[in-house]
Amino acid sequence: MRRIKTRESDDDWHIEVTEEESTQVPASCIIVEIPAPAFGNIYQQARDQLTGRVDTTHLGSLGDLTTPVQVTFTGAAFFDGYHQKKTATGSRASQHGRCNSSVHAFWEIHPVYEVKTPVGP
Repeated sequence: MRRIKTRESDDDWHIEVTEEESTQVPASCIIVEIPAPAFGNIYQQARDQLTGRVDTTHLGSLGDLTTPVQVTFTGAAFFDGYHQKKTATGSRASQHGRCNSSVHAFWEIHPVYEVKTPVGP
């Protein structure tokens, strides 16, 4: 996890998960979203689990973490066609953080039900 945006207009927390940092948009990047607690206690629990692993009050101005944090998200795979944009050369993702490199950006984990520390080495 490299970026957390907690003040989005839809009240979801938008979290960027990338395998590695790069100056280019990472090919292995996905957005996960935790809905507002108003939609269910399970989302408040997921937010609490996340803030138990990351201090969300001390993020960079764009939501960047000083040091990436490994976490495991559990949730539903969701095709978010809202981020689809037609261009002269075809469709591509738009307005989805730094995860706009390909049509893979249309997929996200939304909603997130659980945030845990990964098991293993």
